[in-house]
Amino acid sequence: MRLSRAVTSFPFAVGLVTALINAQGVQPLSGTYRVGSIGTYFGGPCPTQGPGIVADNGLLTFTPAGAVALTFAVRDVCAGGQVMQITETDSGVYAVGTDGILTLDFDPSNPGTDIARLFVRADGSVALHARTQADPETSQAIAVALSSGMSNSSLLGDYHVARLVLRNDSAGLSSVSDLGVVTFDGAGGFVESGLRHSVAPNGAHVNANYNSAGAYSIGADGTLTVGALPNGAVSHDRELFFWLHAVGLEAGLTVGIRRGTAYTSALARGGWGVTDLDISHGTGPTNPSYYTDFARVELVPLNPTAGLVTGSTIAFETDPSGTTDVSGPLAGIFAINAIGELPLTVGGPTALPARLSADGTFVVGRTLDDWAGGLLLGLHRCAFAQQYGNATPGAAGIAPSLDTGGGFPYLGNAGFALNVSRGVGAAPCILVLAYAPSAGIPLLGGTLWFDPSALLTSVGLVLSGAVGAPGAGSAALPLAIPAIPSLDGARLFQQAFVLDAAAPAGLSMSTGLSFELCR
Repeated sequence: MRLSRAVTSFPFAVGLVTALINAQGVQPLSGTYRVGSIGTYFGGPCPTQGPGIVADNGLLTFTPAGAVALTFAVRDVCAGGQVMQITETDSGVYAVGTDGILTLDFDPSNPGTDIARLFVRADGSVALHARTQADPETSQAIAVALSSGMSNSSLLGDYHVARLVLRNDSAGLSSVSDLGVVTFDGAGGFVESGLRHSVAPNGAHVNANYNSAGAYSIGADGTLTVGALPNGAVSHDRELFFWLHAVGLEAGLTVGIRRGTAYTSALARGGWGVTDLDISHGTGPTNPSYYTDFARVELVPLNPTAGLVTGSTIAFETDPSGTTDVSGPLAGIFAINAIGELPLTVGGPTALPARLSADGTFVVGRTLDDWAGGLLLGLHRCAFAQQYGNATPGAAGIAPSLDTGGGFPYLGNAGFALNVSRGVGAAPCILVLAYAPSAGIPLLGGTLWFDPSALLTSVGLVLSGAVGAPGAGSAALPLAIPAIPSLDGARLFQQAFVLDAAAPAGLSMSTGLSFELCR
């Protein structure tokens, strides 16, 4: 895996990334993230041209001003078992888009030529990566923000766990995919059991139950150590952990999510960012082959235990002859049971085994093909606020603007706010919040974009700026979102009204603004 990758096969990406980075994004990130990644390639940095595997373990550091730097320990296992190790450093800029995708640009002087994209959790604490361009090297990565106040007791109880381990020796490339439950004792020990799917280089496969036990330690910043070296992290809310396995001729990634005690389809509802890495084995001319997904998925409940899957994926398949774009739409069904098992049936009759976290924000799973090994990871995505309708301008033809600040509208976001700008300087302003929109109700020469019968509240503000100066007035209304699970999915609709003598009937109006609270 390389988080920095050229996108020469996608010319449109240059303009897209330039615009995104220049816009500075909607969710500033800050601090250090621990990253674990595994990937595959043919040839690559190796002296041999056969299949190779790579494991990266390191740190990403972000500043709120938009800078990013990385330091990775990179370990390649070439065809035949030769091991190569280097330390990689790089720096660049980043931005989080309104679609919840984090873009890293490691060559900002040539925008779009050295980028990586990751789905990012609404609070910015976890990100997932898979390739999004026709690169011959595959990768699947997870990044977890380091925090504070953590200890061994931060992992306690049952977690769903998924794992992919790749081995590259003289016999060829093989894989092991695990899906099970790990139980932590909160004091440095764990036990694990589940189903193991092992595939040999020639495609021969075995499914068997497995049991294991081990030791772990957690640093105050959430760094997780399983084995001899710091190789993973625990999320600040203890809902997710990962560790990287890079020993001998193997490269493996383990990801766990907290296991709940009660589930319905409502907990899976909403938008998801899903990444997937599959390795198909066999003796034919197209084997081994590598498949990756970077998918936007929507889960729509139909009843308490089932629902629909829709979406689209950026997908590529690589074999010894090259890389093929197999991107396209997704459609299928899902089911869920009381212990969080979440089989996903998409594109075929067989369900992909997946698991849902206790809080409904993460998914782990593995491949469903007998001759393949794979790992699926997903995180719940939060939609950004959207403007709708049209504004009513005032002085100098300038209309007030209403948008949000403080990132995505997720439950527990204490820094969320509504921002009014471009109003008349020092003018009185009223912000209205409602439960429902309107199709547009004419009022005083302007338009109401909320339903007056669904009014939640209204708040009076005085804008900043020089008195009477067109477009110079602004104000922010803090709107801390409580961490109440029942609010998940609630939609709110807002509009700003500014006293403006140059506006029709003396009142300029913003467009409508809507957002959906998310977990």
